[in-house]
Amino acid sequence: MVVILGLLTNLIPLSPVMAQEKGQDKDSKHAEKIKKAVTDAGPTLDREVTVKLKDNTEVRGFIRDIADDHFVVQSHAGALSSINYSQVEKVKAKKRDVGGRTFMTAPTSAKKIIGGFAIGIGAVLIYCVASRRCYE
Repeated sequence: MVVILGLLTNLIPLSPVMAQEKGQDKDSKHAEKIKKAVTDAGPTLDREVTVKLKDNTEVRGFIRDIADDHFVVQSHAGALSSINYSQVEKVKAKKRDVGGRTFMTAPTSAKKIIGGFAIGIGAVLIYCVASRRCYE
């Protein structure tokens, strides 16, 4: 009976330590998740980020610098904010619309028309070369 009581009393001090490790582990996992999101967005001017901190404040701007324990966000006014990963609740990055259209962002109907002309011209050239009428 004494041995069983001794074993049970040895388990009691370990319970609070295990609970603290789980809480710290949860915070570190969240910080790693935020760090990955910030790294994926990258320090560039074509992605605008909205950072919601745990104290319910928001920081908007562009990521200027990424370090191991923090990152720097530059607002549209030019103010720099150094933010620790542990302070962040959520990060949202969106690609900024820089205006203007290129071939890849043009409407799909224009792409189909241009593609049709390219196929037609290619077919005429292949027929011309195959029948040797281009040489005459």
